[in-house]
Amino acid sequence: MSSVGIKKCESYRIEDVKNAFKELFTGLDKDKIKDKKILIFFDYPFPNYVILDYVINFLKEEGASKISVGTSLFIEPIPHELMNTFSENNVEFTDFRQSQYERLDVPYRKNKRPEHFRGFAVMSPVQYAEEKSLEKIEQTNVRTMKNVLLPVSLTDSDFVVPIIKMKDSPIFKIGGFVNSMLYLVPTITRGEIFVNMLEAKHIESVLEIFNIFSERTLFGIVDGIEGDLSQKEELNRMQVLLFSTDLLSLDSLTSVLIGFRSSEIETNKVGDVFGFGKGLLQNIELYGDNFEKVRKDIVKNLKYANEIGKRRSNIPHIAKTDPTKIKKAMDFCPTGAIEEKDGEFSINKDKCIKCNFCVQIAHEIFKLK
Repeated sequence: MSSVGIKKCESYRIEDVKNAFKELFTGLDKDKIKDKKILIFFDYPFPNYVILDYVINFLKEEGASKISVGTSLFIEPIPHELMNTFSENNVEFTDFRQSQYERLDVPYRKNKRPEHFRGFAVMSPVQYAEEKSLEKIEQTNVRTMKNVLLPVSLTDSDFVVPIIKMKDSPIFKIGGFVNSMLYLVPTITRGEIFVNMLEAKHIESVLEIFNIFSERTLFGIVDGIEGDLSQKEELNRMQVLLFSTDLLSLDSLTSVLIGFRSSEIETNKVGDVFGFGKGLLQNIELYGDNFEKVRKDIVKNLKYANEIGKRRSNIPHIAKTDPTKIKKAMDFCPTGAIEEKDGEFSINKDKCIKCNFCVQIAHEIFKLK
């Protein structure tokens, strides 16, 4: 079992944040922090600056020898509050896109035998014994990628503390910590991942990178809910904090909080099978505030609660042309499915993976049928 703490804050004032983390940090091995170099990783949409400030000061108080922060994806300038937080704390800021990269070998993993298609429950005692004995046979070591490029600023750190924003959005199917890996790696590695898509192995590839990242993780934090990635609306900005040393469990819990079953998210399910963390809700122990009450409060106000079916199946279409906004969405598209030719824009259906990043970035341009 993995554990995840959940706290709903009245506000993000420093005292409320401090009290929340006091309970969330219960059980954290603080001795690991002393004399260590720690990198705080965040991405867009940006976490609240009070939370970043608190985490930086917490790590300092626990004796970290060096603290740096880094991010790899911008579609908007970083807010002044965040940059001031870094400068006031004498923390080095790193843009991973400008970083040097180090090539790391991808560890092998066991090729798991699937359960018998009829299920163990309907087998005779003899059949059951045969199937269980096969499970004990040494399985072939496998991997989909031989090596991966990661930023040197990350590989030089002893630990990473990733912080992401929970999103009320039709893009969540590829959101969370696992798919943040797509923006930690350079284009050459991303290209290899999407080549593996041809053999339906891109989920495995992303998880293999995630495994390298999560093994370097001290703990992860999920910060509240952002109602709209364009930040044009003040919707559903809920002060909910999640904490765990298991990033896959955090992905699982956030998917449930915004209306999915944890098993619906393929990276949760496959990551759990691979042993990269606990990705299914039934394998996670919760502490802190009452989960059902927090979930009820969140789900009833979700902007995209009635869009869940659309998240699975629809390919967006371009409802009107606005080159500036379309090009901004192109920067977000992980597969390059938004294409331009002779000034005309289109969506390549063979490349589109239905992540719906474009819908959230420019919802007046990209529509779901």
